[in-house]
Amino acid sequence: MKKIFLILIFIFNLYAEDTLHVKNPIVFSSIGDKIYTNISNIESLKSVEKYSAFKLKIDAYAFKVAEAKNLGFSVQSGEKSEQKLVYLETLRTLEKENNYFYNSTLKSFNFAIKTQDTQLYVDLVNTGMIDLDVFRYKIFNYYTKHSDDIELSGLLNELVQEENAKKNKKRYVRKTKKQIQEEKMKRLRASDERNQKKLEEKLAKELADKKLQIRQEQAKELFKN
Repeated sequence: MKKIFLILIFIFNLYAEDTLHVKNPIVFSSIGDKIYTNISNIESLKSVEKYSAFKLKIDAYAFKVAEAKNLGFSVQSGEKSEQKLVYLETLRTLEKENNYFYNSTLKSFNFAIKTQDTQLYVDLVNTGMIDLDVFRYKIFNYYTKHSDDIELSGLLNELVQEENAKKNKKRYVRKTKKQIQEEKMKRLRASDERNQKKLEEKLAKELADKKLQIRQEQAKELFKN
């Protein structure tokens, strides 16, 4: 069952990359747009160590969002117009999950600043889950106090460059949404590769320990004889 689920997630990820720039369904867009726009940010949480245990939960949520989007287009086209209320209820359920991830991230962000967990602070800002306009002062203020410990990248780098440009009264050219998304995907792939390497090393060690245990047991048996 788990293998089937992982295969479905893999297929969804391929589909998601191809449909990244597809317009969202117009039906109930006031709810849907927020969900569909934020899904890539929620998926970015998988690259944050604190949220590693949520990977399957996030993948499952992303899969449900993709299914909802397909249903939304079918309702919009008239193919499944009779399921309009079903689509609305689906969006309301997904909205609750979206809000859960947002509130959790915001809580972790405030915790990172309070405990001066700089790596967590950087990782969370770069997911896109923290509104850069709403929390701009808080983000930049923390950066100025800990700049020596921070390697700028992604959205945090964008914000810092913008603020520095304002101070120097220079015009800063903001990166396009596509460029930011590509950088985010690159970071996610790098994180997946690191996690895969750790898993392979762990499995190799377990295998080596198992072999050693078997050899020791065999040696004991020889001495008994």
